[in-house]
Amino acid sequence: MRSIRNQLLQVEIAFILRALDATDAESPAVLNLLTDCETVDAILDQQSILDAVLNDCATLRLPSRLYFYLITRHSLKSSGLDDPELSDYVSGILDANLHQQTRSKHIFYVVDWLEALQESSPARRYSLYVNAGDTLLYLTGLHRTHLAHRTRRRGAPSIGFYEDVAREAYRSALTHPLGETDDHQSSYQKLADDFSLVRSALNDAVERLMHFD
Repeated sequence: MRSIRNQLLQVEIAFILRALDATDAESPAVLNLLTDCETVDAILDQQSILDAVLNDCATLRLPSRLYFYLITRHSLKSSGLDDPELSDYVSGILDANLHQQTRSKHIFYVVDWLEALQESSPARRYSLYVNAGDTLLYLTGLHRTHLAHRTRRRGAPSIGFYEDVAREAYRSALTHPLGETDDHQSSYQKLADDFSLVRSALNDAVERLMHFD
């Protein structure tokens, strides 16, 4: 999964420069700031970039990876989760799942997942933990209405149940030996601790900014 803060594409950089209204003379300096790990977050947090995403028709040509980062960063920060690394990871989850979207992608069968855990090798089990947490964050964050409808009409598990499963999945990933070498360990910890807060922030973003669900 591409880290948007460390690997901006040329088309994304061009959008940012346009949103900042950078002149030809200013662009090289801004580009240096965007490629410096010490300053990139301050640039991406500029309100004019978010405004451009929300109001500029050019957003239609913007890669979804940057779009999701800017929306996620704004929403999580507004909810008290001021952590660019977490926003980077969460927005990557949203983008990855969007591009894999099928009807079955809107459903997560916990029983099947538990069976897969029992039959898997330790290494495979680790990926199942992470995948469960990520998938349930995507579903509860962007498709809350769909899940609530399934609960009402079909007696499917509640969002609270899925939250509990996701938290435990991230905690299991953290305690797994492979978790010690995973670059996303700090994000797993925050998601295990604050899953409901992250999910609620994404729900708010869907309703106010993305109109996705």
